[in-house]
Amino acid sequence: MSKSKLLRVYSLHRFLSNKKRVFPRKMAQKLGISRATLFRDLDLLKSIGAPVRYCRISQIHYYEEDFHMSREEFFEKIL
Repeated sequence: MSKSKLLRVYSLHRFLSNKKRVFPRKMAQKLGISRATLFRDLDLLKSIGAPVRYCRISQIHYYEEDFHMSREEFFEKIL
C-alpha cells in the first residue's frame, strides 16, 4: 500500500473518530479522490474493525461508536 493511500485512509479515520459525518461527494472532493475510492477506503476501515455505518436518510457515513486508534496502531493493523 502506498504511503499516500495510508495517510489518506488515516485522515478519513481521524475525521470519523472526531464524531464528524462524511458526505461521500464532499469528502471525496476534500481528499481529491473519486467516490469509488472513498467507498474502498471506508471498506478498508471496516476491515480493521472500525464501526463505520451509513445512514440512508441523511446519506452520511459515521462511526457508530467511539473508535480511537493511534497512528502507529492504525498503520500496524493496515499493514
